[in-house]
Amino acid sequence: MAQLKRGQGQRFPQPLAHMDVRLKLGLMFGVSLVCLELGFSGLALLGLPLALLLAFHRPASGPDLKDLRWIVLMLALVFSARTLFTDGVPWIAFGPLAATREGLREGALTCLRLALMFMLGAAFIATTRSAKSRRASNGF
Repeated sequence: MAQLKRGQGQRFPQPLAHMDVRLKLGLMFGVSLVCLELGFSGLALLGLPLALLLAFHRPASGPDLKDLRWIVLMLALVFSARTLFTDGVPWIAFGPLAATREGLREGALTCLRLALMFMLGAAFIATTRSAKSRRASNGF
């Protein structure tokens, strides 16, 4: 019999790991549509359980911290673009550019939405084998 090394195997809760792939994809689609209309409190309520799930049930084949730096860099670029190029009341001026209060709010909301989508994708990848994902995509 093959022995599992430490850190291998399924660490996620059983219902999430054994859920049908098409249902997982449908839930991800629904959550992403709901996220478009949520504010800060709604995104926090939706993202906190997912963040805790990913923090305490880390997948064995999850991304390294080196990989996450590119996601953080992209989120920082999105936040700065939203902050500097959204019209509104100037908060801090940098010559011709001005960071606005409305831009800060929009940048933070956009970054929270993107971070939630990254977390959903990481949970999907961690709980679904690639062969099952391929079979499910062929069914569509």
